[in-house]
Amino acid sequence: MVHRKKMVFIMADKKDHTNKFAASHAPENTKKMSNDGKLSVLIAYLHSANVLQFLLGASQVILGIAVVIISVLGLIRPLWLSTLFSIGASITTMIGAYVCYTAWTGWGQKALLRDAMRRIVEAQN
Repeated sequence: MVHRKKMVFIMADKKDHTNKFAASHAPENTKKMSNDGKLSVLIAYLHSANVLQFLLGASQVILGIAVVIISVLGLIRPLWLSTLFSIGASITTMIGAYVCYTAWTGWGQKALLRDAMRRIVEAQN
């Protein structure tokens, strides 16, 4: 515990107030990426949150539809269990479709940026 306190004091004494834990988005990082192959650029694009959310939502929709089809075909024998699976899979499919929609449109990020710009304009007036 004492060692952590010393480390915090050392970091606080530095004149440089940059965040050591945030990822660096400096131009030299983009220069490295432009010199790399197409695969590394694709992987960097796939690491964005929107693509990951879209893929997870799409897999949720596909798996939900698959469970509904299995349950409608009667492959799950007790009718009450088949009904519960069908209801759960339908809800999962709807949530997955909503996640895909929000990831595709970037709904939350645009609203956040728009609200921030509105506050700045109001503060200037």
